[in-house]
Amino acid sequence: MEWFRELIRWRDHVEIVLLVLVLYALGVIGFSQVSPEQRREIELQAGLKQLYLVEQAHYRDEGRYFDPLLPESGFSWPWMDQYEWIYRETDDGFFLFVTADLGGDGKIGVWSIDGQGQRVRRLAE
Repeated sequence: MEWFRELIRWRDHVEIVLLVLVLYALGVIGFSQVSPEQRREIELQAGLKQLYLVEQAHYRDEGRYFDPLLPESGFSWPWMDQYEWIYRETDDGFFLFVTADLGGDGKIGVWSIDGQGQRVRRLAE
């Protein structure tokens, strides 16, 4: 009877592994259909959300926001060099704007994030 319990445990492990492999394959298929422009926009939005979290942590620890574009801030992420940035600090938070031609077609897009939340706003295409 012990061998039967072992067989059931192995079957459960195999099912989990197969489920993970199927989900991985679906993810690869789905993500491979994303255009290079969409991929760059996803990466940009993720980076902006990370910047928001860093700003919030700095404000919590230091009582003020910091300009991530200033070299003396000690903040440097190489991916930021690909874009044009505008940073403004206000009395109640900050605004961070980024402009980029993600598609290489000459159309400049503008995205922003501010101290009000992690939501990235696409202002122009």
